[in-house]
Amino acid sequence: MKMQIKILATGSKGNCYYISDGVTGLLIECGIRYTDIMRGLDYNVGNINEVLVSHAHKDHSLCAAEMAEMGFEMLMPEETAAALGLTDHPCVALAVPSKQYNVGTFGIVPFPLVHYNTDGSECPCFGYLIASSATREKLLFATDTAYIKNRFRGLTHIMIEVNYIGGMVDCEGIPEVEKRRLKSHMSLETAVQFLESTDLSALKAIYAIHGSETRSDRDEVYRALAPYAAEVVVG
Repeated sequence: MKMQIKILATGSKGNCYYISDGVTGLLIECGIRYTDIMRGLDYNVGNINEVLVSHAHKDHSLCAAEMAEMGFEMLMPEETAAALGLTDHPCVALAVPSKQYNVGTFGIVPFPLVHYNTDGSECPCFGYLIASSATREKLLFATDTAYIKNRFRGLTHIMIEVNYIGGMVDCEGIPEVEKRRLKSHMSLETAVQFLESTDLSALKAIYAIHGSETRSDRDEVYRALAPYAAEVVVG
């Protein structure tokens, strides 16, 4: 038995991922239509034991309110719940950094990321460290962040934002709002720096997610990450 990761959607048009250890299933992000989630999971939505949401931007939370109303248990930052009108919803737990939440065979620990709104204000956003007691594997999920402050040990799987490649960006030729977006997301160079400073002794796979369609190159991302894990998936 080993951890299974399915990318249902990734990027600016919506983000949604399904994680299972064969016993418990987690949906991470729900930034696409619920009907698309159903189709992506072959209509086996009963396998979703919890929905984790990183932040309130629609490409990560589009159908969060709908899924809460349908009775799906959810975990998200307090500010995210407030922005989505879900603060007092009985299906929504308000995540606290460094606190462990147990869902079936998964232990889930939220941690803060560095993200901003397009107006430059801070957007509370959490990553999630997810450990399975069934497979003895440990997954790091982090997206929509300029960088990752925390360091981790014993990771077997890393899902990390690789939004753009620094060499493909001409900051002189883009508007201020685009500069703020870049400041709010992780570059390939920053992702590599994180890997270089992380214990990778148990690492099996890296998933590069939330890539830009115009400011990244899948082949270059793969080549840069390939030395760090036996399996590299560029979403």
